[in-house]
Amino acid sequence: MLTPTNYAVIALGPYFAVKAWNRQDRTWDITNERLYKSRAECRPIYEWLTSQDSDTYEIIEYSHVYRCHCVICGIPPDYDEVCSYPDWYELVAYVANYPGWVTTSEVLIFCPDHRLLTEE
Repeated sequence: MLTPTNYAVIALGPYFAVKAWNRQDRTWDITNERLYKSRAECRPIYEWLTSQDSDTYEIIEYSHVYRCHCVICGIPPDYDEVCSYPDWYELVAYVANYPGWVTTSEVLIFCPDHRLLTEE
């Protein structure tokens, strides 16, 4: 069943974030929760971090991000600013903290007021 949506979850980029190399886990960790719309916006935090210590930092580019809001009414789970996530499963884990909110395998998010549209 196709569900009509008013607010898209996927936002096309590019988007940028500063990541730090985690020597212990041998993985890249995002340094803050913010995603930037341009490399120039991301540059000041990158330069500040590299001036603070000798860790390895890199500006990572994402071709798209997932916006956290109901696809019908556009309201985010915390009724604050709409957050963006580079990874769908990270967003799913975040939404799971809010009772009544539902994510679907079709990359859709529904608030408690609109979740009935997803149930048959």
